[in-house]
Amino acid sequence: MIPGVNYDEVTLKRMYEELLDYKNLMHVEILPFHILGRGKYRGLGMEYKYKDMKSLQNHDLETYKKLGRDMGLDVIIGSI
Repeated sequence: MIPGVNYDEVTLKRMYEELLDYKNLMHVEILPFHILGRGKYRGLGMEYKYKDMKSLQNHDLETYKKLGRDMGLDVIIGSI
């Protein structure tokens, strides 16, 4: 989840609503934004437009996990 892109309740609720149509969906994984790609961009001589943004932590996504679960989705923070 990227702050300013999809790290808000309205956007995520819309995405969850779309996913409810997929009957074979086993679970939804949400991942916190991180800045690990910053060095790679620097090495390639490219501007990293998220350089001033802070990484999110798993606990930052708990509200969005609960939102999805309340809507009937099995939401997991991180990846399996």
